[in-house]
Amino acid sequence: MTRQHPFEKALLGRAPFRCVRVEEIVHMGPNGHSRAGSSCDFCGTSIRWVFFIHSSDGKEFKVGCDCVAKTHDANLKNEVAKARREHKAEVKRSEIRQRASGRRQAFLDEYPGLEEALKLEHPITADIAKRFQQYGSLSARQIDLVFVLAERANLASLEAYGCANPPLLDFPRVEGRILVEAKVLSTKLKEGPYGNVLKALYEVRTPMGYWKAWGTLPAGTVGDVRGKILKIRTRLEPSQEDPQFGYFNRPTLVKG
Repeated sequence: MTRQHPFEKALLGRAPFRCVRVEEIVHMGPNGHSRAGSSCDFCGTSIRWVFFIHSSDGKEFKVGCDCVAKTHDANLKNEVAKARREHKAEVKRSEIRQRASGRRQAFLDEYPGLEEALKLEHPITADIAKRFQQYGSLSARQIDLVFVLAERANLASLEAYGCANPPLLDFPRVEGRILVEAKVLSTKLKEGPYGNVLKALYEVRTPMGYWKAWGTLPAGTVGDVRGKILKIRTRLEPSQEDPQFGYFNRPTLVKG
């Protein structure tokens, strides 16, 4: 003769039973002490760890782990033990996420505008934002790059509506060859000692404004490049007459 399940005897539902979730329910007193915040539907005892059970006929009730142990229902006991382990693991993961979130927020508070800049839809920004979520901080170079990309996107947006008006800057004074991203404003064919050479007027945007330069159009460009932005490695030579103008000396095109 099959022994009737204790939960069936208590009219809580029909076997078999399964554990669907677990919660830790507590009440906090005015003195800061906690106490069990629920009760067992089987025995009426106050319980802190509350296991929600489903019966095969669709009923749900809540019990404590002690009452589950007394049923001698091996499958249900295993489910309850597994549910409690998973709940504790999730609580721990949640605490880790909260601490990490606090560290990220503290870092963002140190750099006003960084949180908004990290929302830019740009592959480089997205990668940096992903690393920030993982590690909770960024290097100075990553922060600078995020702000540069955000400012560049903002200027491009303003330019699209015809309202961008960044200031014209003095031509930079930099030693050695540097890498710049320059927009080709116009081109002009000039006659030189070795034949005709295509020259270009360039504009270089920065977060602070822009500066202009005149120089040879580097080899490797194809078709009409007016309006395009080229990656160029060149030496900068300031004009002797105009502090806001200069020249690209032997620029070379950087691909990729």
